[in-house]
Amino acid sequence: MTSTSIKTNGDCIDRLIKKLEKEIGLKEASKLKETAIEVVQNCVKFYSKNFGHGDVGENSTGLVSQPYKGQDPIPNSTTGLIYGRVKSGKTNTTIATLALAHENNFRCFIILTSDNTWLGKQTANRFNNQVQGGPVFFDWEA
Repeated sequence: MTSTSIKTNGDCIDRLIKKLEKEIGLKEASKLKETAIEVVQNCVKFYSKNFGHGDVGENSTGLVSQPYKGQDPIPNSTTGLIYGRVKSGKTNTTIATLALAHENNFRCFIILTSDNTWLGKQTANRFNNQVQGGPVFFDWEA
């Protein structure tokens, strides 16, 4: 299978990492970006395998060029889960991953957190406060 390269820089991810460097330090912000690169590269790989090349990744269109033609309702390896301890960096890792995915022309993101309305609003606010020049996030009530 042909590998699709990804963009690892751009306005959205660069602004986020610069902001995070001030908040959590250069080393931790760099680790977050490295994780985001791994996750997005994997997403682009499996998206391209299931839907075709050129929709996402570096120099992509951002458009779905062909429908999924597989047998399973959800294409293999196209979903993900981030888990960890309280205050372990899950939200910042997810934010960095979505900022980088945005740079690579992914256009729709669904973040599931909790059935706790207050927590959902807090998470949506954290995403909106951290991500500049990228997608807009809403909590379920909005």
